Amino acid sequence: MIYPETRQADVVDEQFGVEVSDPFRWLENDPRQDSEVADWVAAQNVVTEEYLSDLPGRQIFRARIGAMLDYVHYGLPVERGGRIFYTRQMPGQAQLALMLRDASGQDRAVIDPNLWSDDATDALAEWAVSDDGRHVAYAVQANGTDWRTIRVLDVDTGAVLTDEVHWARFTPIVWAADGSGFFYARFPEPAGGLTDPSPVADHAVYFHALGKPQSDDQLIYADPERPQLMHYIDRTEDGRFLTITALPGTSANELSVIDLTGTDRTPRRLFAGFTAEWSVIGNKGERLFLLTSDGAERRRIVTLDLTEADPEPVEIVAEDAAVLTNAVLLGDRLVATYLVDANTEVRRFRTDGTPDGGVELPGIG
Repeated sequence: MIYPETRQADVVDEQFGVEVSDPFRWLENDPRQDSEVADWVAAQNVVTEEYLSDLPGRQIFRARIGAMLDYVHYGLPVERGGRIFYTRQMPGQAQLALMLRDASGQDRAVIDPNLWSDDATDALAEWAVSDDGRHVAYAVQANGTDWRTIRVLDVDTGAVLTDEVHWARFTPIVWAADGSGFFYARFPEPAGGLTDPSPVADHAVYFHALGKPQSDDQLIYADPERPQLMHYIDRTEDGRFLTITALPGTSANELSVIDLTGTDRTPRRLFAGFTAEWSVIGNKGERLFLLTSDGAERRRIVTLDLTEADPEPVEIVAEDAAVLTNAVLLGDRLVATYLVDANTEVRRFRTDGTPDGGVELPGIG
């Protein structure tokens, strides 16, 4: 095999007093903007395809893998307002579509990105349904970019509303319980647009009110003193608390909450510093249930009373010999998954932490 020649440039940076050579930095340029990079990619593809095309049995494997993937892909269902939403990808389709099953049991596509572009490279990314099932806020991912444009669909009419949110990235979409709008996270608009190689910095959380322009979006949370942090948001099932997880890139995180019952949306930081993992798994009023690695490398479950001025975690499920991988509050039971001998084991607990038996699974999972 003869590979195309790859130019080496005389690029040297000084990092903390050490000279670091980076001769291939030019390959970091966008091939859509740099013809030299585009030509290099094309030449590499020619070498690759010439080699792969002559492999014996390649067509047999291609046909077999294609047959194994030739089935309908379904996503997990979400119920909102008596309606069931789920994703579905039919054989031969490049993108998954968002489906709706109504009370009569009829299914229909409410969002089908396979119709968005001729080459089917525009995809449905994050999506969330309002609590009443009337609206879907969904993110459009064009041509594989990390950037998202969030739009809103009226489920009953099928109309796309005028709401449009740009420069969202690395974000869930979280509706307010009353359906008045949604929370999301975004970066500042890069000076050079979509192709600007701007650093991943200044991630911030906003609230978008339905029917308003993005310029009116309310800044909810930002940390300009630590621009490298990423901020992920969620909401308790009852809609009372918005949770904000600040991550520096590791599993340890800071945790803040906002009580959405009032007009004051000032974040309350519960855990500062990056010494442990903190994840809200549910609430009963102002009592939060959290999964944490604080003092427990295999994790444990604690509660936090937000009526206290300086609440301290109260352990209800202690660290086990097995690794606690996830937990959720479902009604009056905690359901937790543990990793036991490389398999998942599901255990139930009462809200005071008392064991309440396991959940039998049909097989290894």
